Amino acid sequence: MSTRTYTTLTASRRTRALSLVASRYSPLLNLPSELILGIIQLALLECKPTQLAAISKGVKQLVDAIVYHTVVLDNPTIFLLFYRTVTSAKSAHLAGHVRNLIFTWTPYSFCSVKHLVSTCTSLRSLSLPSSTAIDHVALNGEGPYEITIESFDRPIDYLFSPHQTALCPPYAGVSKALTHLRICEPSDAWHSPNSILNSFGPLPNLTHLHLARQTNGNEENDEVFVRELASVLRSRPMLKLLIVSIYCRQQWEPLSSVEESNIWGLMRDLSASDARVLLLSGNYGEWRNEAQNTAACSSAALPSIFWATAEGARL
Repeated sequence: MSTRTYTTLTASRRTRALSLVASRYSPLLNLPSELILGIIQLALLECKPTQLAAISKGVKQLVDAIVYHTVVLDNPTIFLLFYRTVTSAKSAHLAGHVRNLIFTWTPYSFCSVKHLVSTCTSLRSLSLPSSTAIDHVALNGEGPYEITIESFDRPIDYLFSPHQTALCPPYAGVSKALTHLRICEPSDAWHSPNSILNSFGPLPNLTHLHLARQTNGNEENDEVFVRELASVLRSRPMLKLLIVSIYCRQQWEPLSSVEESNIWGLMRDLSASDARVLLLSGNYGEWRNEAQNTAACSSAALPSIFWATAEGARL
């Protein structure tokens, strides 16, 4: 009898003590927000998000903001799990934390993708493997500020109708909001800088542009490429940075051959005449690696790793 009574009292005291600890305000939240985010990010390297989220409601909100800040969708399974999470009534609020949404695979259907993007109301950056996906996910003029595309392609309907592109740009839905446009790698078909930009409409707020070109291509196209970029620089005083990555035509070629190419020489002359131009040697698949690094370093104050690195290289 006495033993049973003692056990009951002990259990009662433990329950009461645990409830007091759980309801106590976390002193972590008294620190500056930047420091709190840094501490939680470091902790996430060793702990599961669910473990940190159990500390307090306030800490859970910060953990959610960090975990969902940058989302990389690299296969159908991950996409489906994320889609179910942010479209369910219980966890729909998590979509509001998403700032960077990165697709490194091509979805089979864009219906659910469009719905997913529309739920991410605070989206700032969208990365896609092809430009043809943009018109499926554009938010009717309220698109993200930054778009990254692995390679540029026009929709089939526009391939043989440049006048149609001028009258009705296929990707004009993101034109007004867009400040950073990045075309990571050259496509199989030739697209001049003007044809690429015209596909997005006027782009009135564009400040950062990244394009790509292969070596050992048609030298007349090389001249058109550089001449049109010079025109872009003259006509867009708001443009702060123009990056051009030059890729070997064959992936097995040594990188040293890039600087010996005709297009490199032409672009080098252009960069010497305008400080806004940054010339880089391109590596195929690099943007996918950057996507993973961006996810690992997600933070509410962290800019795109690519643009931040480029800005630093220019200084």
